[in-house]
Amino acid sequence: MKSGLILTLLLTLMLQSGVSAQGGFTETLGTKDQFQVKDQQFYNEIMTLVTEKTDLRAAPNGNKLDFATTAVRGGSNSGRPVGCYFNGHNTEYRSGYAKLDPKVWAQWTCALREFLINHGGGWEAYKKNAQMGPGTNDPLIALSAEQQKATDPWDKSFVPYAKQEEFAKMWWAHYNPEFRKMGFVWKDWWLNDAILDGNLLIGREHLRNSGSADGVSYEDAVLAKLLKKQ
Repeated sequence: MKSGLILTLLLTLMLQSGVSAQGGFTETLGTKDQFQVKDQQFYNEIMTLVTEKTDLRAAPNGNKLDFATTAVRGGSNSGRPVGCYFNGHNTEYRSGYAKLDPKVWAQWTCALREFLINHGGGWEAYKKNAQMGPGTNDPLIALSAEQQKATDPWDKSFVPYAKQEEFAKMWWAHYNPEFRKMGFVWKDWWLNDAILDGNLLIGREHLRNSGSADGVSYEDAVLAKLLKKQ
């Protein structure tokens, strides 16, 4: 009798405190909390990318090229499932993430971009790091491989997959009830889809609005690493 009473009290406290099984992340169960977009312009641009139709144009050799986001993401009227179609690495999103409302895709992309910026990642961070240089111009100072990586502008501006996954796990657990109920394997698929898609959309927004040859190389390198979960 006494042990049963203690168990009841413990369960009540867990529900009140919103203890989650997501690796220590806590939330208020049953909350109607909504993600608040801080950069409305960026949100609107991402909404354009995830809802636009194919934009087929004839190339000089007669081939038709898709200039819309559907060329690398599918969806809309492209005839391909939503995914990441990048340099021959065609990855169809196979989790429930692919069926979300475009508004949720845009909200997630905004949150991921803010996280990357706060952790020294992204194109703007890369440009700043490149202007600062490697930190020493003394030819007598030999840098180890790890030191060179730590001072390389690209490496400094790249947030590894593991860190992005950690953030994604907390974000989706907080804002998506469907994600909270999933088993481990299905969550892993969802997180991988979300990380690839968020970075793909961040890169597309960058290239569409302020693209350059260096920018293309940077965004391609980011996706290449994340596709390998590095």
